[in-house]
Amino acid sequence: MTDQPRDFPVGIDWGHETHAICVIDQKGAMIEQRAVRHSGESLAEFIAWLLGLAQGEPQRVAIAIERPNGPVVESLMAFQLPTFVINPKQRDRFRDRHSVAGAKDDRRDAFVPADSLRADRDVFRKVTAAEPAIVELRDCLRIDEEFRDEEVRLNNRLFDLLTRYFPQMNELTATGSDPFVGALLQRAATPQQARKFRCSTIAKLLKQHRIRRFDADHVAVVLRQLALPLDEATITAAARHVLLLLPRLKLVHQQRKQSTVHLDAVLGALLVPESDGSGAEPEGTFHR
Repeated sequence: MTDQPRDFPVGIDWGHETHAICVIDQKGAMIEQRAVRHSGESLAEFIAWLLGLAQGEPQRVAIAIERPNGPVVESLMAFQLPTFVINPKQRDRFRDRHSVAGAKDDRRDAFVPADSLRADRDVFRKVTAAEPAIVELRDCLRIDEEFRDEEVRLNNRLFDLLTRYFPQMNELTATGSDPFVGALLQRAATPQQARKFRCSTIAKLLKQHRIRRFDADHVAVVLRQLALPLDEATITAAARHVLLLLPRLKLVHQQRKQSTVHLDAVLGALLVPESDGSGAEPEGTFHR
């Protein structure tokens, strides 16, 4: 069912530092056009002004913005101000109604969504506030993805560096996050240093890191392979880079593990239905 017309369509052109705002009436006449700084004080002042214009009735307002999330949207939703978003391609078509110029114009980019919302409400989607648990879950997933991408990037960088001057080390692991390989590199970052490793030292490291896929003799054979015939300066520079990279990789790996634990806890809380107070498990209860 189509929303009832609102008295005050509002367009917001979202920005990192300043947001362009345009408020019109039901006939498309301009009521207010202003720039609002991205700060708590400025946003609160604008929202208070908007609620005053609507005589304290949020439902008289309809706000069009280009993204369905973020601090501006959350601030508007906190005051029950109806907020709507639109597909970016459709938004571009509406912009062409008013101007085909490609140059950025914040005032026009705030007026266009306001006027489009007034005339074509049906193509807009109303933003609904998410439950706090869902907000936390989305944030956890975003953080986990960031850590995963960062770990992959650092792993790839370490693999490239070792391929450049110490390729035999790559035979011992598929990932630079492997603490065993990290321990080896911390003690011997060059092929020349690694050739001096004693089997007893390697055995201690294998036991410490609970590695059973190969024994100390195998690791020693790998590390004592003939090194690439490289200039000493190249080896020194690459080894220094590796030693700078390892702490970053270790930190990201630990943070990702912590993030995964927290994500599992959040998912677990969502999968357990609330008790009805009877002491009996609700039908369909999930166990982790």
